[in-house]
Amino acid sequence: MVKLISTKPVSLFWQTVFVFTIDVFAFYRIQKLRRWLLLVVIPAILTNIPVNIFFPTDIECESDWWLFFIYDTCQELEIQIFTGIVTGLFLVYSIYLVRKWSMQWNKQFEV
Repeated sequence: MVKLISTKPVSLFWQTVFVFTIDVFAFYRIQKLRRWLLLVVIPAILTNIPVNIFFPTDIECESDWWLFFIYDTCQELEIQIFTGIVTGLFLVYSIYLVRKWSMQWNKQFEV
């Protein structure tokens, strides 16, 4: 059985890289997944729900398939900018938290 929780100090570089790719793993390794869900994921969801309720995408709009992964071409530009800024802020907050908590995790192994 693979044990995902780290039993030794973790690399701050790799923890930061994991935030960009598989952030759940980065926080699970240092046993802070629940706290991260509470402080980052839930507020991010609660921030984006009103945007989708009050500014829904146009159902009749056909988005460009090659731009689909970049942004939703059927929403207004202001909404796209707002969503991008909020997503960026939560990413920066996640990086801050993973580095802070990883340093605390590494201090446990200093003797």
